Amino acid sequence: MSSKLVDSIIKNEDILIKLVKKSEESLLEHLTLLGLLTNRKDILIITNKRILLVSKSKVIKNKEYTNFSKIKFNPLNHNLSFEDNDSLKQFINLNNFRISYKEIQYLKSKLNN
Repeated sequence: MSSKLVDSIIKNEDILIKLVKKSEESLLEHLTLLGLLTNRKDILIITNKRILLVSKSKVIKNKEYTNFSKIKFNPLNHNLSFEDNDSLKQFINLNNFRISYKEIQYLKSKLNN
């Protein structure tokens, strides 16, 4: 489900950064067969036009930006900062995305040059 959703949103856009993680299960999902049957993923995609954050097959953030070189990642508070199409400073917090040390290093290398 989420891959079709993502594909429909970012159609004709170039993917510059992509992180995919298995979604956290709720206690109910963990204790029942439902957790085994669902294959939900959390996805962070940065294209040449937008930042897309999908969690458990739901779009959490879908923000367009003006300039990729102005996207910054703060590893201390896990915030992405960027300018939207109205030239307003925007922030997306990635704490709920549960990024690992390796993913932090990846984002820093791609965004903080």
